[in-house]
Amino acid sequence: MIRVRHLLAIALVLGAVSTHLFAEDLDPLQIFDSARKNCADKHYGKCLADLQTLVGEVGRLRTDGLKTLLPAAPADWKAGDAEAISNGGFALLGGGSQVKREYTKGDDKRAMITVTAEAGAMMQGFVMLFQNPAFLGDGKRIVTIKGRKALLDWAKDATSGSLTLLLNVPSSMVQIEANGITSKEIQDVIAASIDLDALEKGIQD
Repeated sequence: MIRVRHLLAIALVLGAVSTHLFAEDLDPLQIFDSARKNCADKHYGKCLADLQTLVGEVGRLRTDGLKTLLPAAPADWKAGDAEAISNGGFALLGGGSQVKREYTKGDDKRAMITVTAEAGAMMQGFVMLFQNPAFLGDGKRIVTIKGRKALLDWAKDATSGSLTLLLNVPSSMVQIEANGITSKEIQDVIAASIDLDALEKGIQD
């Protein structure tokens, strides 16, 4: 039996291929109408092909929208280009939509913000930790960022670690990985730069 993680791997590969192949001028509504007509005419093979194209194109549009929700650089920091990790066309498999953006300050300080939406399968482990804090290992603790629970994975006096924040949207989260900064900076500078209300609204739209 194919496991979920294998399906996710296949989905991500197919998503990358579909993002490359689909022209930006595809009209999702026309594709939808074609799928509906082919289904009504019992051309199920053509209908399935239309639906596969539709899923990939809507997924591409979805991640393009999510990229605009990644924050600008905090004061004295620089931001790279927002990138899509997956095109969101396989959310039903638990892979969801993922976008990321890197932030730097000088030569030593770096942070990567990754937004993940509709990724129930990926988030199961994190949700279990939030529900059972007794299972947290050394260096891990639950903190609050703008009213949302977050898992801070940061050893004492370390200059690198991560922050995983659960959004008030089902199966969606923000992950921040950072180097060259303190645990206070990842919370008060990097995480604080994210407009979580706008992010959650954008994910739900």
